[in-house]
Amino acid sequence: MRKLAVIGAGAAGSMFVAALLRQHRPGSLAITWLRGRQHAGRGVAYSTQADEHLLNVRSAGIGLHPDAPSEFLDTLRASDRTVRGGDFLPRRVYGDYLQAGTQRCVDDALQRGHRIEFVDADAHALRESAVGLHIHDDLGVRHDVEDAVLAIGALPACPLAAVRRDAQESGRYLRNPWQTPDPVETPRHILIIGTGLTAVDAILSAARQWPQAQLTAISRHGCLPREHGEVPAAPYAHQASLHAALLETPSLRQWLRLVMDTIRHEPGLDWRAVVDGLRPATTQLWSALDVAERGRFLRHVRWLWEASRHRMPPASARQIGDLRASGRLRVVAGHVHDVCGSAPLAVYWRARGRRRPERSEACLVIQATGLGTDVRNTDHPLMRQLVGEGLVGADPLGLGIAAEASGQVLRPDGSPWPRVHALGTLLRGKVWECSGLPEIRSSAQRLAAALGPAPLTRRHMQILGGQFAVAPP
Repeated sequence: MRKLAVIGAGAAGSMFVAALLRQHRPGSLAITWLRGRQHAGRGVAYSTQADEHLLNVRSAGIGLHPDAPSEFLDTLRASDRTVRGGDFLPRRVYGDYLQAGTQRCVDDALQRGHRIEFVDADAHALRESAVGLHIHDDLGVRHDVEDAVLAIGALPACPLAAVRRDAQESGRYLRNPWQTPDPVETPRHILIIGTGLTAVDAILSAARQWPQAQLTAISRHGCLPREHGEVPAAPYAHQASLHAALLETPSLRQWLRLVMDTIRHEPGLDWRAVVDGLRPATTQLWSALDVAERGRFLRHVRWLWEASRHRMPPASARQIGDLRASGRLRVVAGHVHDVCGSAPLAVYWRARGRRRPERSEACLVIQATGLGTDVRNTDHPLMRQLVGEGLVGADPLGLGIAAEASGQVLRPDGSPWPRVHALGTLLRGKVWECSGLPEIRSSAQRLAAALGPAPLTRRHMQILGGQFAVAPP
Protein backbone atom coordinates (compact mmCIF):
# COMPACT_ATOMS: atom_id res chain seq x y z
CA MET A 1 0.00 0.00 0.00
CA ARG A 2 1.43 3.34 -1.03
CA LYS A 3 1.33 6.21 1.46
CA LEU A 4 1.14 9.68 -0.01
CA ALA A 5 0.05 13.13 1.08
CA VAL A 6 -2.07 15.62 -0.83
CA ILE A 7 -1.65 19.21 0.33
CA GLY A 8 -4.55 21.45 -0.65
CA ALA A 9 -8.30 20.95 -1.06
CA GLY A 10 -9.20 23.33 -3.86
CA ALA A 11 -10.03 22.27 -7.39
CA ALA A 12 -6.54 20.89 -8.05
CA GLY A 13 -6.31 18.84 -4.86
CA SER A 14 -9.85 17.53 -5.20
CA MET A 15 -9.51 16.56 -8.86
CA PHE A 16 -6.23 14.79 -8.10
CA VAL A 17 -7.67 12.81 -5.18
CA ALA A 18 -10.72 11.84 -7.26
CA ALA A 19 -8.49 10.70 -10.14
CA LEU A 20 -6.16 8.79 -7.83
CA LEU A 21 -8.96 6.92 -6.09
CA ARG A 22 -10.64 5.93 -9.35
CA GLN A 23 -7.49 4.75 -11.12
CA HIS A 24 -5.92 2.37 -8.62
CA ARG A 25 -6.86 -1.08 -7.44
CA PRO A 26 -8.81 -1.51 -4.20
CA GLY A 27 -6.81 -1.33 -1.01
CA SER A 28 -3.64 -0.04 -2.69
CA LEU A 29 -3.56 3.55 -1.38
CA ALA A 30 -3.19 5.27 1.97
CA ILE A 31 -3.79 8.99 1.51
CA THR A 32 -3.16 11.76 4.02
CA TRP A 33 -5.18 14.73 2.78
CA LEU A 34 -4.18 17.99 4.44
CA ARG A 35 -7.18 20.13 3.61
CA GLY A 36 -6.70 23.17 5.79
CA ARG A 37 -9.92 24.61 7.17
CA GLN A 38 -11.91 24.37 3.96
CA HIS A 39 -14.23 21.86 2.39
CA ALA A 40 -12.91 19.76 -0.46
CA GLY A 41 -13.41 21.33 -3.87
CA ARG A 42 -13.77 24.89 -2.64
CA GLY A 43 -10.43 26.66 -2.37
CA VAL A 44 -10.37 30.39 -3.07
CA ALA A 45 -12.15 30.19 -6.42
CA TYR A 46 -15.26 28.28 -5.34
CA SER A 47 -15.66 29.35 -1.71
CA THR A 48 -17.46 32.51 -2.75
CA GLN A 49 -21.21 32.53 -2.16
CA ALA A 50 -21.86 35.64 -4.26
CA ASP A 51 -24.11 34.98 -7.23
CA GLU A 52 -22.36 37.69 -9.25
CA HIS A 53 -19.08 35.70 -9.18
CA LEU A 54 -19.51 33.64 -12.33
CA LEU A 55 -17.47 30.90 -13.95
CA ASN A 56 -15.62 32.31 -16.94
CA VAL A 57 -16.09 29.03 -18.82
CA ARG A 58 -19.34 27.58 -20.11
CA SER A 59 -21.03 24.87 -18.09
CA ALA A 60 -20.62 22.19 -20.75
CA GLY A 61 -17.51 20.01 -20.60
CA ILE A 62 -16.24 20.77 -17.08
CA GLY A 63 -17.22 17.55 -15.33
CA LEU A 64 -14.98 16.21 -12.58
CA HIS A 65 -13.80 13.25 -14.67
CA PRO A 66 -12.50 13.33 -18.27
CA ASP A 67 -14.58 10.29 -19.23
CA ALA A 68 -17.74 12.16 -18.18
CA PRO A 69 -17.14 15.78 -19.25
CA SER A 70 -20.88 16.61 -19.31
CA GLU A 71 -21.53 15.36 -15.75
CA PHE A 72 -21.72 18.86 -14.26
CA LEU A 73 -24.31 19.94 -16.82
CA ASP A 74 -26.20 16.65 -16.54
CA THR A 75 -26.34 17.00 -12.75
CA LEU A 76 -27.81 20.48 -12.99
CA ARG A 77 -30.31 19.50 -15.66
CA ALA A 78 -31.60 16.73 -13.43
CA SER A 79 -33.09 19.45 -11.22
CA ASP A 80 -33.39 22.38 -13.64
CA ARG A 81 -34.20 21.69 -17.28
CA THR A 82 -33.56 25.32 -18.27
CA VAL A 83 -29.75 25.13 -17.77
CA ARG A 84 -27.89 25.24 -21.07
CA GLY A 85 -24.38 24.11 -21.96
CA GLY A 86 -23.44 27.63 -22.98
CA ASP A 87 -24.43 29.19 -19.64
CA PHE A 88 -21.92 30.86 -17.31
CA LEU A 89 -23.07 29.82 -13.84
CA PRO A 90 -22.16 31.10 -10.37
CA ARG A 91 -18.88 29.64 -9.11
CA ARG A 92 -20.55 28.50 -5.89
CA VAL A 93 -22.69 26.12 -7.98
CA TYR A 94 -19.60 24.49 -9.41
CA GLY A 95 -18.08 24.37 -5.92
CA ASP A 96 -21.15 22.48 -4.69
CA TYR A 97 -20.77 20.00 -7.55
CA LEU A 98 -17.03 19.54 -7.05
CA GLN A 99 -17.45 19.02 -3.30
CA ALA A 100 -20.22 16.47 -3.75
CA GLY A 101 -18.42 14.64 -6.57
CA THR A 102 -15.22 14.36 -4.58
CA GLN A 103 -17.15 13.07 -1.59
CA ARG A 104 -18.72 10.34 -3.72
CA CYS A 105 -15.27 9.24 -4.87
CA VAL A 106 -14.06 9.16 -1.27
CA ASP A 107 -17.04 7.16 -0.05
CA ASP A 108 -16.59 4.63 -2.83
CA ALA A 109 -12.84 4.39 -2.19
CA LEU A 110 -13.34 3.68 1.51
CA GLN A 111 -15.72 0.87 0.58
CA ARG A 112 -13.04 -0.57 -1.73
CA GLY A 113 -10.37 -0.68 0.97
CA HIS A 114 -8.37 2.49 0.37
CA ARG A 115 -7.30 4.34 3.50
CA ILE A 116 -7.83 8.07 3.80
CA GLU A 117 -6.83 10.31 6.67
CA PHE A 118 -8.53 13.71 6.56
CA VAL A 119 -6.43 16.38 8.26
CA ASP A 120 -8.15 19.71 8.90
CA ALA A 121 -4.88 21.55 9.23
CA ASP A 122 -2.37 23.32 6.99
CA ALA A 123 1.03 21.90 6.13
CA HIS A 124 3.79 24.14 7.49
CA ALA A 125 6.92 22.11 6.71
CA LEU A 126 7.96 19.25 4.44
CA ARG A 127 11.32 17.48 4.68
CA GLU A 128 12.93 14.21 3.70
CA SER A 129 12.96 11.32 6.15
CA ALA A 130 14.65 7.93 6.25
CA VAL A 131 12.20 6.29 3.83
CA GLY A 132 10.31 9.18 2.33
CA LEU A 133 8.96 12.45 3.67
CA HIS A 134 7.59 13.88 6.86
CA ILE A 135 5.15 16.75 6.97
CA HIS A 136 4.45 18.95 9.97
CA ASP A 137 1.07 20.67 10.16
CA ASP A 138 0.08 23.80 12.04
CA LEU A 139 -1.39 21.71 14.87
CA GLY A 140 2.05 20.23 15.61
CA VAL A 141 1.31 16.78 14.16
CA ARG A 142 3.88 14.93 12.02
CA HIS A 143 2.74 12.86 9.04
CA ASP A 144 5.09 10.26 7.51
CA VAL A 145 4.50 9.43 3.85
CA GLU A 146 6.36 8.27 0.78
CA ASP A 147 5.26 10.96 -1.69
CA ALA A 148 3.63 14.39 -1.53
CA VAL A 149 1.61 16.39 -4.02
CA LEU A 150 1.53 20.17 -3.65
CA ALA A 151 -1.88 21.38 -4.83
CA ILE A 152 -2.09 24.58 -2.85
CA GLY A 153 -3.48 26.83 -5.59
CA ALA A 154 -2.71 30.53 -5.73
CA LEU A 155 -0.55 31.97 -2.96
CA PRO A 156 -2.07 34.49 -0.54
CA ALA A 157 -1.67 38.01 -1.85
CA CYS A 158 1.12 40.10 -0.33
CA PRO A 159 0.53 43.85 0.07
CA LEU A 160 1.76 45.90 -2.86
CA ALA A 161 5.07 47.67 -2.29
CA ALA A 162 3.35 51.05 -2.49
CA VAL A 163 1.11 50.34 0.52
CA ARG A 164 2.46 51.70 3.79
CA ARG A 165 2.08 49.98 7.13
CA ASP A 166 -0.49 52.45 8.50
CA ALA A 167 -2.76 51.74 5.52
CA GLN A 168 -2.34 47.98 5.95
CA GLU A 169 -3.22 48.21 9.64
CA SER A 170 -6.20 50.50 9.10
CA GLY A 171 -8.53 47.69 8.07
CA ARG A 172 -9.40 49.66 4.95
CA TYR A 173 -6.82 48.06 2.68
CA LEU A 174 -8.12 44.63 1.66
CA ARG A 175 -5.70 42.07 0.25
CA ASN A 176 -8.39 39.43 -0.25
CA PRO A 177 -10.94 40.78 -2.76
CA TRP A 178 -13.43 38.02 -1.94
CA GLN A 179 -13.65 38.83 1.76
CA THR A 180 -14.84 42.39 2.21
CA PRO A 181 -15.78 43.14 5.83
CA ASP A 182 -18.37 45.77 6.61
CA PRO A 183 -16.56 49.10 7.17
CA VAL A 184 -17.44 51.37 10.06
CA GLU A 185 -19.41 53.63 7.73
CA THR A 186 -20.78 53.24 4.24
CA PRO A 187 -17.87 53.96 1.90
CA ARG A 188 -18.26 56.87 -0.50
CA HIS A 189 -15.35 55.94 -2.76
CA ILE A 190 -13.77 52.52 -3.31
CA LEU A 191 -10.55 52.03 -5.26
CA ILE A 192 -9.87 48.66 -6.86
CA ILE A 193 -6.25 48.03 -7.88
CA GLY A 194 -6.37 45.77 -10.92
CA THR A 195 -8.71 45.38 -13.89
CA GLY A 196 -8.64 41.62 -14.59
CA LEU A 197 -11.21 38.98 -13.72
CA THR A 198 -10.41 39.25 -10.01
CA ALA A 199 -11.12 42.97 -10.21
CA VAL A 200 -14.40 42.31 -12.01
CA ASP A 201 -15.49 40.16 -9.06
CA ALA A 202 -14.46 42.90 -6.63
CA ILE A 203 -16.25 45.62 -8.62
CA LEU A 204 -19.52 43.71 -8.90
CA SER A 205 -19.54 42.75 -5.21
CA ALA A 206 -18.74 46.29 -4.10
CA ALA A 207 -21.45 47.70 -6.37
CA ARG A 208 -24.01 45.32 -4.86
CA GLN A 209 -22.92 45.73 -1.25
CA TRP A 210 -22.62 49.53 -1.36
CA PRO A 211 -25.03 50.81 -4.04
CA GLN A 212 -24.20 54.47 -3.38
CA ALA A 213 -20.41 54.15 -3.54
CA GLN A 214 -18.32 55.50 -6.41
CA LEU A 215 -15.88 52.94 -7.82
CA THR A 216 -12.50 53.41 -9.48
CA ALA A 217 -10.47 50.59 -10.99
CA ILE A 218 -6.85 51.22 -11.92
CA SER A 219 -4.19 49.16 -13.68
CA ARG A 220 -1.15 49.84 -15.83
CA HIS A 221 -3.12 49.64 -19.08
CA GLY A 222 -6.64 50.19 -17.75
CA CYS A 223 -7.82 47.21 -19.79
CA LEU A 224 -10.81 45.19 -18.61
CA PRO A 225 -11.25 41.58 -19.77
CA ARG A 226 -12.86 41.16 -23.15
CA GLU A 227 -16.32 39.62 -23.36
CA HIS A 228 -17.26 36.06 -24.24
CA GLY A 229 -19.61 35.73 -27.18
CA GLU A 230 -23.18 34.72 -26.50
CA VAL A 231 -22.40 31.45 -28.29
CA PRO A 232 -19.01 29.73 -28.76
CA ALA A 233 -17.06 30.87 -31.80
CA ALA A 234 -16.66 28.36 -34.62
CA PRO A 235 -13.12 26.88 -34.59
CA TYR A 236 -10.59 28.45 -36.93
CA ALA A 237 -10.09 26.03 -39.82
CA HIS A 238 -6.35 26.68 -40.16
CA GLN A 239 -5.42 26.67 -36.45
CA ALA A 240 -2.90 23.82 -36.85
CA SER A 241 -1.05 25.74 -39.56
CA LEU A 242 -0.93 28.79 -37.32
CA HIS A 243 0.56 26.70 -34.48
CA ALA A 244 3.24 25.36 -36.80
CA ALA A 245 4.11 28.85 -38.02
CA LEU A 246 4.39 30.15 -34.47
CA LEU A 247 6.68 27.32 -33.42
CA GLU A 248 8.97 27.96 -36.38
CA THR A 249 9.76 31.46 -35.07
CA PRO A 250 9.83 31.55 -31.24
CA SER A 251 9.79 35.35 -31.05
CA LEU A 252 7.07 37.45 -29.39
CA ARG A 253 7.35 40.13 -32.06
CA GLN A 254 6.81 37.55 -34.81
CA TRP A 255 4.03 35.82 -32.91
CA LEU A 256 2.06 39.03 -32.46
CA ARG A 257 2.43 39.83 -36.14
CA LEU A 258 1.28 36.34 -37.20
CA VAL A 259 -1.75 36.29 -34.89
CA MET A 260 -2.83 39.85 -35.74
CA ASP A 261 -2.41 39.26 -39.48
CA THR A 262 -4.48 36.08 -39.20
CA ILE A 263 -7.32 37.89 -37.43
CA ARG A 264 -7.27 40.85 -39.82
CA HIS A 265 -7.07 38.97 -43.09
CA GLU A 266 -9.50 36.08 -42.56
CA PRO A 267 -13.00 37.26 -43.57
CA GLY A 268 -15.62 36.64 -40.90
CA LEU A 269 -13.17 35.12 -38.44
CA ASP A 270 -14.02 35.66 -34.76
CA TRP A 271 -10.79 36.60 -32.97
CA ARG A 272 -11.98 34.54 -29.98
CA ALA A 273 -11.68 31.38 -32.06
CA VAL A 274 -8.00 32.05 -32.74
CA VAL A 275 -7.22 32.83 -29.09
CA ASP A 276 -9.14 29.80 -27.80
CA GLY A 277 -7.51 27.63 -30.44
CA LEU A 278 -4.11 28.47 -28.99
CA ARG A 279 -5.07 26.87 -25.66
CA PRO A 280 -4.05 23.27 -26.50
CA ALA A 281 -0.69 24.50 -27.79
CA THR A 282 0.05 26.98 -25.01
CA THR A 283 2.46 24.74 -23.10
CA GLN A 284 4.39 23.90 -26.26
CA LEU A 285 4.54 27.57 -27.28
CA TRP A 286 5.61 28.68 -23.81
CA SER A 287 8.35 26.05 -23.75
CA ALA A 288 9.68 27.36 -27.05
CA LEU A 289 10.46 30.76 -25.48
CA ASP A 290 13.69 31.33 -23.58
CA VAL A 291 13.71 33.16 -20.25
CA ALA A 292 14.40 36.52 -21.88
CA GLU A 293 11.43 36.20 -24.24
CA ARG A 294 9.21 35.08 -21.37
CA GLY A 295 10.25 38.16 -19.44
CA ARG A 296 9.32 40.34 -22.42
CA PHE A 297 5.95 38.63 -22.55
CA LEU A 298 5.31 39.45 -18.88
CA ARG A 299 6.30 43.09 -19.34
CA HIS A 300 4.67 43.87 -22.67
CA VAL A 301 2.13 41.27 -23.76
CA ARG A 302 0.72 39.62 -20.67
CA TRP A 303 -1.96 42.28 -20.12
CA LEU A 304 -3.26 41.80 -23.66
CA TRP A 305 -3.18 38.00 -23.45
CA GLU A 306 -4.97 37.93 -20.10
CA ALA A 307 -7.70 40.30 -21.30
CA SER A 308 -8.24 38.28 -24.49
CA ARG A 309 -7.81 34.76 -23.13
CA HIS A 310 -9.58 35.10 -19.76
CA ARG A 311 -12.80 36.83 -20.74
CA MET A 312 -15.87 38.04 -18.88
CA PRO A 313 -19.20 36.24 -19.16
CA PRO A 314 -21.75 38.33 -21.07
CA ALA A 315 -23.82 38.96 -17.93
CA SER A 316 -20.79 40.35 -16.08
CA ALA A 317 -19.86 42.50 -19.06
CA ARG A 318 -23.36 43.99 -19.14
CA GLN A 319 -23.22 44.87 -15.44
CA ILE A 320 -19.78 46.46 -15.83
CA GLY A 321 -21.07 48.40 -18.85
CA ASP A 322 -24.07 49.66 -16.89
CA LEU A 323 -21.86 50.82 -14.01
CA ARG A 324 -19.61 52.74 -16.40
CA ALA A 325 -22.53 54.25 -18.31
CA SER A 326 -24.14 55.46 -15.08
CA GLY A 327 -20.92 57.11 -13.96
CA ARG A 328 -20.51 54.91 -10.88
CA LEU A 329 -17.43 53.11 -12.25
CA ARG A 330 -14.35 54.77 -13.63
CA VAL A 331 -11.58 52.67 -15.20
CA VAL A 332 -8.19 54.36 -15.54
CA ALA A 333 -4.76 53.45 -16.84
CA GLY A 334 -2.09 54.40 -14.37
CA HIS A 335 0.26 53.35 -11.60
CA VAL A 336 -0.30 53.56 -7.84
CA HIS A 337 2.75 55.10 -6.15
CA ASP A 338 1.65 55.41 -2.53
CA VAL A 339 -1.21 54.33 -0.27
CA CYS A 340 -1.12 55.75 3.25
CA GLY A 341 -3.24 57.01 6.13
CA SER A 342 -6.24 55.40 7.73
CA ALA A 343 -9.60 57.15 7.44
CA PRO A 344 -9.80 57.79 4.58
CA LEU A 345 -6.79 56.33 2.78
CA ALA A 346 -4.71 58.69 0.67
CA VAL A 347 -3.79 57.25 -2.72
CA TYR A 348 -1.15 58.84 -4.93
CA TRP A 349 -1.18 57.66 -8.51
CA ARG A 350 0.05 58.74 -11.90
CA ALA A 351 -2.07 58.41 -15.02
CA ARG A 352 -0.47 56.65 -17.97
CA GLY A 353 1.38 59.13 -20.16
CA ARG A 354 1.51 61.85 -17.48
CA ARG A 355 4.39 62.91 -15.28
CA ARG A 356 2.60 64.49 -12.36
CA PRO A 357 0.97 62.25 -9.77
CA GLU A 358 -2.58 62.78 -8.60
CA ARG A 359 -4.04 62.36 -5.13
CA SER A 360 -7.31 60.62 -4.38
CA GLU A 361 -9.06 59.61 -1.18
CA ALA A 362 -10.65 56.22 -0.77
CA CYS A 363 -12.69 54.77 2.07
CA LEU A 364 -11.63 51.30 0.92
CA VAL A 365 -8.81 50.08 -1.29
CA ILE A 366 -9.19 46.53 -2.63
CA GLN A 367 -6.15 44.73 -4.03
CA ALA A 368 -7.39 42.66 -6.98
CA THR A 369 -4.23 41.99 -8.95
CA GLY A 370 -4.86 38.31 -9.66
CA LEU A 371 -3.08 35.09 -8.78
CA GLY A 372 -0.14 35.16 -6.40
CA THR A 373 2.65 32.97 -7.79
CA ASP A 374 5.97 34.32 -6.49
CA VAL A 375 7.25 31.77 -3.97
CA ARG A 376 10.27 33.99 -3.28
CA ASN A 377 8.01 36.60 -1.69
CA THR A 378 5.08 34.97 0.04
CA ASP A 379 3.43 34.61 3.43
CA HIS A 380 2.49 30.98 2.68
CA PRO A 381 4.21 29.02 5.49
CA LEU A 382 4.96 25.85 3.53
CA MET A 383 6.34 27.58 0.43
CA ARG A 384 8.38 29.93 2.61
CA GLN A 385 9.90 26.91 4.38
CA LEU A 386 10.62 24.94 1.20
CA VAL A 387 12.24 27.85 -0.61
CA GLY A 388 13.95 29.26 2.49
CA GLU A 389 15.63 25.95 3.32
CA GLY A 390 16.77 25.45 -0.26
CA LEU A 391 14.63 22.38 -0.84
CA VAL A 392 12.66 23.69 -3.82
CA GLY A 393 13.76 25.93 -6.65
CA ALA A 394 11.83 29.07 -7.60
CA ASP A 395 10.88 30.08 -11.11
CA PRO A 396 13.25 32.92 -12.09
CA LEU A 397 10.35 35.13 -13.21
CA GLY A 398 8.28 34.64 -10.07
CA LEU A 399 5.84 32.22 -11.72
CA GLY A 400 5.69 29.49 -9.08
CA ILE A 401 8.29 26.78 -8.47
CA ALA A 402 10.92 25.10 -10.60
CA ALA A 403 9.37 21.92 -11.96
CA GLU A 404 8.93 19.73 -14.99
CA ALA A 405 5.74 19.87 -17.02
CA SER A 406 4.82 16.49 -15.49
CA GLY A 407 4.68 18.12 -12.06
CA GLN A 408 8.03 16.76 -10.88
CA VAL A 409 9.43 19.35 -8.45
CA LEU A 410 13.03 20.48 -8.94
CA ARG A 411 15.61 21.48 -6.36
CA PRO A 412 17.44 24.82 -6.66
CA ASP A 413 20.29 23.11 -8.57
CA GLY A 414 17.82 21.79 -11.15
CA SER A 415 17.90 18.16 -9.97
CA PRO A 416 14.56 16.39 -9.39
CA TRP A 417 13.08 15.81 -5.95
CA PRO A 418 11.61 12.41 -6.85
CA ARG A 419 9.07 12.18 -4.05
CA VAL A 420 7.56 15.66 -4.38
CA HIS A 421 5.17 16.73 -7.14
CA ALA A 422 3.10 19.81 -7.88
CA LEU A 423 -0.19 20.51 -9.57
CA GLY A 424 -2.01 23.65 -10.65
CA THR A 425 -0.91 27.27 -10.28
CA LEU A 426 2.57 26.45 -8.92
CA LEU A 427 3.51 25.16 -12.40
CA ARG A 428 2.83 28.41 -14.23
CA GLY A 429 6.49 29.10 -14.90
CA LYS A 430 6.84 25.76 -16.71
CA VAL A 431 3.56 25.38 -18.59
CA TRP A 432 1.90 28.83 -18.23
CA GLU A 433 -1.68 27.59 -18.76
CA CYS A 434 -2.30 25.59 -15.58
CA SER A 435 -5.13 27.20 -13.61
CA GLY A 436 -8.09 26.51 -15.92
CA LEU A 437 -10.40 23.60 -15.12
CA PRO A 438 -9.59 21.53 -18.25
CA GLU A 439 -5.83 21.88 -17.62
CA ILE A 440 -6.16 21.00 -13.93
CA ARG A 441 -8.28 17.95 -14.76
CA SER A 442 -5.82 16.68 -17.38
CA SER A 443 -2.81 17.26 -15.13
CA ALA A 444 -4.55 15.50 -12.24
CA GLN A 445 -5.23 12.45 -14.38
CA ARG A 446 -1.64 12.20 -15.64
CA LEU A 447 -0.10 12.66 -12.21
CA ALA A 448 -2.49 10.17 -10.61
CA ALA A 449 -1.49 7.57 -13.20
CA ALA A 450 2.21 8.25 -12.61
CA LEU A 451 1.91 7.87 -8.83
CA GLY A 452 0.72 4.31 -8.85
CA PRO A 453 0.87 2.09 -5.78
CA ALA A 454 4.25 0.72 -4.77
CA PRO A 455 4.91 -2.15 -2.35
CA LEU A 456 6.32 -1.26 1.07
CA THR A 457 9.60 -2.79 2.21
CA ARG A 458 10.05 -4.19 5.71
CA ARG A 459 11.95 -1.02 6.64
CA HIS A 460 9.04 1.12 5.36
CA MET A 461 6.61 -0.87 7.44
CA GLN A 462 8.69 -0.50 10.59
CA ILE A 463 8.93 3.31 10.26
CA LEU A 464 5.51 4.03 8.76
CA GLY A 465 3.70 1.30 10.66
CA GLY A 466 0.32 1.63 12.26
CA GLN A 467 -3.15 1.91 10.83
CA PHE A 468 -4.59 5.03 9.26
CA ALA A 469 -7.64 6.29 11.02
CA VAL A 470 -10.56 6.55 8.64
CA ALA A 471 -12.07 9.72 10.01
CA PRO A 472 -15.36 11.09 8.66
CA PRO A 473 -14.67 13.84 6.08
